[in-house]
Amino acid sequence: MEESSVEAIYSFLKRLRTNAFNRSISMEERKKLEETILAKAKDGRIPCALCFRIADDFGIPKKELTKILNEMKIKISQCQLGCFE
Repeated sequence: MEESSVEAIYSFLKRLRTNAFNRSISMEERKKLEETILAKAKDGRIPCALCFRIADDFGIPKKELTKILNEMKIKISQCQLGCFE
């Protein structure tokens, strides 16, 4: 494959990913997201790996999910990077 083709594919995938994750979440989606978080959280905590899955399922950036968790006073546990226990 030519280098220009690889660059074009990379550029396309980068734009696709950016567009997919730069969308607003509707109030209805936010409510479903919060319900999902509350259903999965135990004692005010939710495992990091589960946060990754929830963010992917809802099509939102992990950073956005973190903001929502902070607003809900839900802490991340079992951090995959070892940042939170």
